[in-house]
Amino acid sequence: KISTLLLAPAIDLDEEMKAFLRERLKDFSLSVTALNHFLKDPKIFLENDLLQTPQVKSSALVYGNAVHAALRKWGLSVQDGLPLSLDQFIAEFDNYLVDREILTDAERANLLAQGKEDLPRYYDERLKEGIPYVHKVEYPLSANFDDIPLKGKIDRIDLENPNSANATIIDFKTGAPKTESEIRGGDYHRQLVF
Repeated sequence: KISTLLLAPAIDLDEEMKAFLRERLKDFSLSVTALNHFLKDPKIFLENDLLQTPQVKSSALVYGNAVHAALRKWGLSVQDGLPLSLDQFIAEFDNYLVDREILTDAERANLLAQGKEDLPRYYDERLKEGIPYVHKVEYPLSANFDDIPLKGKIDRIDLENPNSANATIIDFKTGAPKTESEIRGGDYHRQLVF
């Protein structure tokens, strides 16, 4: 068939590589990110998730990681009873970019400027007033689906009050808000199901 000509050839693994991968899979738990990689292209899953080949990060990913780090610190500070001020919140973002990422001076300057523009607005709208009861920050989850170990993390779990059974699950995202129809059937939907 002509369609088989469009497929990339199967990866031919030697015995040494097969033995390495069997060892790697012994303690492997599948995350939604790894599943998305596999569904997109099994080679991406092999390279990113099993071999853990270093990847160049896009500016959007670095920005999202820095915002995530600042939001994580804010949540932990609320748990400690001393919520970060706006200046401390922005400092956590800045420190992440300086200490944790390899960037050119221009990339760092652009991301710092973007953070200085975006974070004060977000802080004022979402973090300044009505501080929630933060129950958990980066809460790890694990389960098995048949014989497949699964893992994941919930960025934050807020409760209405310390004894409440009602929770709000928060997943940090820095992109533009998505509609329900944009979420259904894609990577974000799979993440919610996971």
